[in-house]
Parts: sequence; C-alpha cells; structure tokens
Amino acid sequence: MLLTSLSIFGFSNEGVYKTNNSVGELSSVMMTNGIYDEIYIQSSPTYTFTTDLDNWTSSTVLLAKFHNNLSGGNVSVNGLTVEYLIVKRRKINTLIWETVVSIPFDETIRNYEIFDRLVEANEEYEYAVVPATLSVEGEYAVGNIETNFIGSFLFDNTHNYRLFYNFELGDVDCNFSNSTIEVLGNTYPIVMYSSNVNYKSGSVKAALISDTSASQYNIDPIVEKVYRKGLKDFLTNKKPKILKSMDGLYSLISIVGTPKLKPYNQLNGFIYDIDFNWVEVGATDYSTLLAAGIIVE
Repeated sequence: MLLTSLSIFGFSNEGVYKTNNSVGELSSVMMTNGIYDEIYIQSSPTYTFTTDLDNWTSSTVLLAKFHNNLSGGNVSVNGLTVEYLIVKRRKINTLIWETVVSIPFDETIRNYEIFDRLVEANEEYEYAVVPATLSVEGEYAVGNIETNFIGSFLFDNTHNYRLFYNFELGDVDCNFSNSTIEVLGNTYPIVMYSSNVNYKSGSVKAALISDTSASQYNIDPIVEKVYRKGLKDFLTNKKPKILKSMDGLYSLISIVGTPKLKPYNQLNGFIYDIDFNWVEVGATDYSTLLAAGIIVE
C-alpha cells in the first residue's frame, strides 16, 4: 500500500522516543527490542509532528495502542455512528485546521447556522464540516469563504460592539525596543535592539448609536443610555478583547489610558462619541485566545 507517514511512539534500546517518517510503498513494519506505546500509520501528507498520542482520523490506516491486545483498527466505534458535526477553519494558504465549534448531531435538523467572529477582513478561508464520533473523524466537506465588512468590531466571548458611525481608526504604532547610540568619532550612530518586544498600539473613535435608534431613524434616549453604559463597562473591565476593522487589522488588545465619552450637546447629549486607546497584548492563535478567555471550550 502507498503511504506517506509512519509514526512510532515509545522507546527502545536505541533510545527512540518518537519517530515520524515519510515512507513510500510499505508492506510490513517490524519493531524489536523495545517498549512501544503505539504505532500509527496514515496516508495523509499533512501530518504534523507532535509528542501527543494520536487519534483515528479519515486518513488513518493503522492505529495500534496496545491496550492488552494487538488491535490496530477502529472496530470499537460500532459502525461509525455520527455523534458530532465539527466545524473547522483555516486560512487558504495555511495547513493547520482550527476547530470553530463542535455540535451534537441531530438527524432531524436539516440546516445549521454558525456565526464565526474570529476572522479577519479581506481574507479567504476554508471551512470544513466533519462528521465525527467520540474518537473518529470522517471525511472533510470543504468550502471557501471570502470575508469583508464595514467599520470595526470590539468583542470578547460574550460581548460584541460594532463601531460604525463616524468611525476613525487612529495611527497604528509598531512598537519595538531599540536605542540609538552616537559614538565619538563615528559619522553614523549605532542602533541596538535590547529585547524581543514587538507589538502594535493605536486609538479608535466612533459615534455610539444603538441598532434600535439606527433602525427606527429616531434617537431613543433610554436605549442609548443603556447601550452607552454597557460599552463603558466593557471597555473598563480589564479583560482582553479582539479589535478588528475592515482594513484587515485583527489584534488581541487591552484598553489603556482613559476612555472618553464626549456628548453631542446639539442632540441634548443623547448621543456620545467614544474615544479610547489600545495596545496589543498577544497573538491571535487558538491557544492564546483560549487562555485569554476569547474562546471558551
């Protein structure tokens, strides 16, 4: 059979902890003089090396975990009854799939509607729907989506504010630690970089108008007051947030300085501007967003 990946996890007299080798035509595997936790063979060329034990997927050919037997198949899943639908996402030019949501499968439901806020503007993503049991993933059904939107969004796992009206994104500073030293006798200075610090910061300004007032073309003072207080509390809760805008800015941020609420006195103060500064505090990969509380499993 034609295979592309062979992985062995354990140790032997030669000190092998885990191997992950590309192979071609393979008819047999022999392991001697060792203690092995598992042997894993798959046909996918996209296997990424890790030190984790493996699970059976749609590209798995053999997975022997040696649980007091020599079984290397998936006979334990009793006919592969679908228990979950897993929605995954990746940028079109990357190889790593990230799970968006796992939904308990109900055969009576014909359509599922998923909202994914963790995407950047002006990008093309691949989304995959994967039928799965507790231990086995089925074939990926893949489709492409191009993303774009107007304005800016500020959100976490429970709040989502669209900053649209009179929206202004201030200068984005690229901050990294450096020093310029002028040496006696040298025409040009020496520039030194003293650390790995490298982050963005900037400011945002927008008019606060609730969806209720906007849809009715009429200012509702009570709704605006509640909306304004909610955003003020959100900005000052000292928790990380995602800021994304239509130009492609997408950052994990914290609010710094003093957010300002400026009333429109010509409108009796029913409508306010919001003005705040932000600083980037981390990457936007899955593990970082999970640790920051943006993603909740």
